[in-house]
Amino acid sequence: MCDLIVKENGEMTLLTEQFSIRGISRTSQDAQGVWRTVMDYHYFHDDIIAVNHNNSGEVTWKLKIDKKQYSLNHDEQYASFFSTTDGKNIFLIYNDTGPNVEERDIRPLFSGRDKKKKYTVAALICITDGGISKKISFSILKEKRENL
Repeated sequence: MCDLIVKENGEMTLLTEQFSIRGISRTSQDAQGVWRTVMDYHYFHDDIIAVNHNNSGEVTWKLKIDKKQYSLNHDEQYASFFSTTDGKNIFLIYNDTGPNVEERDIRPLFSGRDKKKKYTVAALICITDGGISKKISFSILKEKRENL
């Protein structure tokens, strides 16, 4: 994802994210002796980089916003980030997991808390002149699904 935000004062902020794909193949032989190869693709949408330029094209500030997203085989319905502006401030929303989510940010929709389980949160970010504020709007407990 990449976005260019133009502000009322003529400044521009480039928003982009660190992105990588890793392919892993698995080959196996079935009961009839036929070999099959399956390819799994792992998608990583990580930190957001924001770079602001003034009217002269000079860089006035840079930010790295911690974000960690992972999906398997392009199940990326809610990957990356969404951005908008009110002309002065830039607003981002994205799903986040892992070390970027502090225990104090988690408000599970379920009762009880098990620290071994993973949480996904919706993060709201406001960027104002090179500073950021982060708010967690809600969180969802991701439970491990077992094969039946």
